Amino acid sequence: MRERAVIRTDRLNCSRLVNQLREKKIALYNVRIEEEQLVFVVYGDDVDKAIELLNDKKKTYRVVEIRRKKSWKKIVKEHLVSGFSWFLVVAAIFVASRFCYKVDVVADDIVLKNQVESILVEEGYRGVFLKSKVDREVLKQKILSSTSDTAYADVKLSGGRLVVSIKQAHKQMQESAEYTAIYAECDCVITKIFVESGTALVKEGDRVVKGQKLIDGYIDLKDPLDPQNVKQPVKAKGLVYGKVWKSSRLVLPDKYISTERTGNTMIANQVSVGGWTWKSKKQNLFENFEVETRRKSTGNIIKIDVEKTTFFETTPIEKTVDRDYIDSRINSAKIDLQSEFEEDWKVVDCWNFEKRLDNLYIIDIYYELEIPVWYGEE
Repeated sequence: MRERAVIRTDRLNCSRLVNQLREKKIALYNVRIEEEQLVFVVYGDDVDKAIELLNDKKKTYRVVEIRRKKSWKKIVKEHLVSGFSWFLVVAAIFVASRFCYKVDVVADDIVLKNQVESILVEEGYRGVFLKSKVDREVLKQKILSSTSDTAYADVKLSGGRLVVSIKQAHKQMQESAEYTAIYAECDCVITKIFVESGTALVKEGDRVVKGQKLIDGYIDLKDPLDPQNVKQPVKAKGLVYGKVWKSSRLVLPDKYISTERTGNTMIANQVSVGGWTWKSKKQNLFENFEVETRRKSTGNIIKIDVEKTTFFETTPIEKTVDRDYIDSRINSAKIDLQSEFEEDWKVVDCWNFEKRLDNLYIIDIYYELEIPVWYGEE
């Protein structure tokens, strides 16, 4: 690669300087005037000739860019250093690829997942370990034999991870329980009643109170109005659903304290590579603050986890209640109320009552639900 230099000098008497350079048989390229300066490019041996002439003429100049020709020794040395560096990188990758750095257990059931994780720890699969140590079939059989609820187990190596996938066995269906009688678990309005055995004492639309008998353990062998009717004792079996109401009350003053960010922030980083972790030594100096944490993982062979935590300084500010604030508090109250609902509860309707009193807002939130309302007595 030829030598190359970009030179800047004062434009004063620039035509004379250009002629002097050309008289010395110095080839000039890309000659131009920029910012009251003469700028030109020279190549090869002309680089040193041009600089020597400028020094002889005592011209003020500046070499803004220069590329020197490399000797063959320097080129060989650079290639050797570069090649050795790549050799070290490839060797490091090869060595690193022989290890596992993380164990992942994929399971639907958290209890079963914890059991399998304990088995892996007992077998020595934790931290960093050689892939050659992993006997997939032996580990699979160990998991299946040590857990009673596992129907399927798969073990595989994915990059620098040992991935164990498990499926829980289906539980046997339990027969519906039989009782001497079935009673109301709470005050409600009956919406559905399914009798498998016994006699229903209520119907849809009836209001019942807690403890009231709903299904009795007998059947009529004849017409119930017939004096010769016989009540044959049987087990009471069935399902009863009823309509109930749940409510929550909000009392909101017309002024409230909110927090806003001041614009001051502080960032703390944490980097994990294999089993090694580096944490930033920065300390949060804010008295009031909010925190946001972002995590990013890269690499399959050598997994690198980067965790960036940002602290935002906040300050308290008094605000007046508005519609958006009221709606946000209502939504939060609904979420809190719904968290108490059981999985088999069905929401039929929902509504709110709002009242303004002096400097207060009173808000009542109601839910109409259909739920199982029975319990059995043996």
